[in-house]
Amino acid sequence: MRQQRHEAYVDADCVKSVVLWNPVDLGYAAAYVMRATADGTLQPGDTEVEAGKLGTLSVINGSEILLGAPFIFTKDNINEFEF
Repeated sequence: MRQQRHEAYVDADCVKSVVLWNPVDLGYAAAYVMRATADGTLQPGDTEVEAGKLGTLSVINGSEILLGAPFIFTKDNINEFEF
């Protein structure tokens, strides 16, 4: 059985959009948070962390970083991503 990629469904108009967090932004944020942790600039109890081009991200529940709004993949942009 041939495996179909997710963009085939968007290109065929089976769905108009797919809502996910942009994997590039997710990796970018993770790198900034890891660096802030290693440098000691992100401390227990902090409520936000700077993440370069993503701006200031919120820290909730003591350890969860909110990336922000999800990315909306559409027919116009889904082929720009290799995943």
